[in-house]
Amino acid sequence: MDTVLSLRPAQDQDRPLLLSIGEALRKPDAATYFDTQLFQQSQKQRVIWLALWEGQAAGYCIYNRAPKYAYYRVHSIPEIQDLNVLPAFRRKGIVQRRRDQHLH
Repeated sequence: MDTVLSLRPAQDQDRPLLLSIGEALRKPDAATYFDTQLFQQSQKQRVIWLALWEGQAAGYCIYNRAPKYAYYRVHSIPEIQDLNVLPAFRRKGIVQRRRDQHLH
């Protein structure tokens, strides 16, 4: 188990962490955006993966289980819709680790 990097599905109580990432990335309307994402996650439409580096919020990935693109739906292919890592945590393998978890 990697004690430096933790990747896990976000939960409702992670909203402040998600907001801190959104604000750091200057994401407009971060509160509305993440509230919508958390609601859709509760409906099993997507998963919000939260990346923590040594316990600090480092980034997130929105994994859409119900994409709008017909090709994806027909072939049951989920879609990564939003993938963000804070600048201080880039080039540490966070995205690669998330990809590897998905493929295995």
